[in-house]
Order: sequence, then C-alpha cells, then structure tokens
Amino acid sequence: MVRSIDGPKRLLLFRETVEPPRRFSVAADEYLVIRFRSGAARHVVRPADA
Repeated sequence: MVRSIDGPKRLLLFRETVEPPRRFSVAADEYLVIRFRSGAARHVVRPADA
C-alpha cells in the first residue's frame, strides 16, 4: 500500500518502509512528461528536474 503524506506530520510506522520520492532530470536536448493523478499531463521541454 502506498500513502502520500502532505506537510509535517508525526506517523506511527510499524513494519512499514519509508522511501523518499524519486527525482528525475532532463538535459537541454530532452523532454520530460509529468503525468498527474487527475490524468492531465505536462510536457517540459527545457532543462528541468522534478
């Protein structure tokens, strides 16, 4: 099960694993497609990271 927590919050974690979010980056000659949970997509065409 995956949960996303917003903001500072104290969590009780018993037998659970915590992973930091993955970072992605692109160079000047590449593009990045960001797909949101709502179904929308955003294309980033410059050097960027997300």
